[in-house]
This record gives sequence, structure tokens and C-alpha cells, in this order.
Amino acid sequence: MRNPLVASLARAVAGRGFYALRFNFRSVGESEGEWTDGREEWRDIADAADEARRIAPGLPLGVTRTRSARG
Repeated sequence: MRNPLVASLARAVAGRGFYALRFNFRSVGESEGEWTDGREEWRDIADAADEARRIAPGLPLGVTRTRSARG
């Protein structure tokens, strides 16, 4: 994910002790899968949160987003 705003946000939250995991939703960038107009993308968030907890157990977890071109 090469987005200056997202990278800046990730650095800021990491600097405050959070684990910052950046990811693309399904079918965005190099991500696999098919876009479902938001119906199934909540699963991407859940999977990303699970991965963050696996990589950095015990660190606080917060979720934020930026608006994509799709909406």
C-alpha cells in the first residue's frame, strides 16, 4: 500500500505504541479476491485485525480507514 496519507497515519499510531498494519481490501492494489460493493469487505477488516493480534499480541488495536476511489 503506497499511499502517503496512510503511511503517515501508520507512523503516527505506531509512535504511540499501537501496531500499525496497513492493508488493501479485496481486489484493491495487489490484493486477491473480488470486490463486493462493501457487502463482504468487513471480513477483510476482521482478518487484518486477527493478523495484527497474531503479529503483535498484547498491543492495543485500533481501526481506521481512508476513503477509497470506489466509495
